[in-house]
Amino acid sequence: MRKKIIFSFLATSLVLFFTACDEEKKYATVDFEDISLDSTQVHKTSAFTSGAITFANAYTADWDYYEGFAASAKTDMETAGFTNDLSVYATSAASGKQFAVIYKDNASCSFDSNTEYIIRDIKLNNNTYAYLSMKNGDLYSKKFVTNDWFKITIFGHNKLDVKLDSIDFYLADFRDGKAYICDKWTTVNLEKLGLINKLSFSFSSTDNGEWGMNTPAYACIDDITYILPE
Repeated sequence: MRKKIIFSFLATSLVLFFTACDEEKKYATVDFEDISLDSTQVHKTSAFTSGAITFANAYTADWDYYEGFAASAKTDMETAGFTNDLSVYATSAASGKQFAVIYKDNASCSFDSNTEYIIRDIKLNNNTYAYLSMKNGDLYSKKFVTNDWFKITIFGHNKLDVKLDSIDFYLADFRDGKAYICDKWTTVNLEKLGLINKLSFSFSSTDNGEWGMNTPAYACIDDITYILPE
């Protein structure tokens, strides 16, 4: 009986200790609410900084074309096609009204002043263009069927720009009896990446053609929460 009491006391003490440690951590969240949007509810013409993170953007005015990150508050879940590439497939941002859209491989964002942090988590969702393309098919992409998938890979870089680790998140998964296309903001833990200065993103899919991936290479992100130094 005495051993059981001691064991129970130690177990309870450990739970209280780790709970206290977690509560002592301080966090900051980048939520994109501080970005000024234009009259169409987007910002896609240049790089921008939200909180302590700068989001890269390469914009070509002649074609009104960007690669990297755009900020948006658009939530049109009905209009199919590339003209609706800056809407999230949701009725709102994960929090507030604004979020960011990632387009194309190697989009990257980094903390200011070459600092490094542990990112606790990030919220991800499909944008409407990609979601409806996978659900119904379109002129350029197939309707997803059994064994198809679409994923985003998130890489963590240290301040020397060395890739440390990566995490995959499936934006659609039709393997093993599933028929899943992400349609809500989903929290993805990134602590595995360790102390990092930069995130970069890449896309891959089972729908590929002569010129590369056919699935629209988009995803939406919001609420990047990182741990502040003690």
